[in-house]
Amino acid sequence: MQTRHVLSSRKIIAYKVYRGDYAKIYQTFAPIMRLAPYSDTIGIYYDNSGTVARTRRRYAVGVVVERCGSRMSVEELVRLLESKGFKFFCLEGFVLEGRGNSNIRLTPMVKAVFPIKSRLGSTIATIRVYPKLRQFIQSHRLDAKLLIEYYCRKSREMHYLVPCKNNSRYYVPEYSERNEKYGSESYEDLVYREN
Repeated sequence: MQTRHVLSSRKIIAYKVYRGDYAKIYQTFAPIMRLAPYSDTIGIYYDNSGTVARTRRRYAVGVVVERCGSRMSVEELVRLLESKGFKFFCLEGFVLEGRGNSNIRLTPMVKAVFPIKSRLGSTIATIRVYPKLRQFIQSHRLDAKLLIEYYCRKSREMHYLVPCKNNSRYYVPEYSERNEKYGSESYEDLVYREN
């Protein structure tokens, strides 16, 4: 486990927000994975499970909007997600090494990676990774307020990313009015606004 600067570029995610027990988040991932089975998925957890009641914990779950190999174009994916009520949000700072573009920036994060080879992989990862993340963050007195889980379909790895700076930028508009300019109900509106 280490703190490092992660190469980052702008990514747009399609997401829905939820409140409740983080242990039930996989029930919210299942429908998303059926809609976009070839897309990378993302979960953003906003509240500390040790201090916030289970019923009040906030999180966002979604997919990264990008071409899904040769199976689905971005336009097809966006139409499908918009028809199912997904909203769109522009994120910076969580992109995996080797996947950035010319719009690269450095963002300090604590990062852990765990291979997911079976359905039990995410459960095993939770048991092994979270305690180490917590211990590392506490021992280094880092300002870590949220956690991002990014599942990369191609490598079949779960990337656990904990921003150590500018945490508020990762809050979807439903949880932070300051970030309304980074979100939209329309993918096209967001893309044009960002350019």
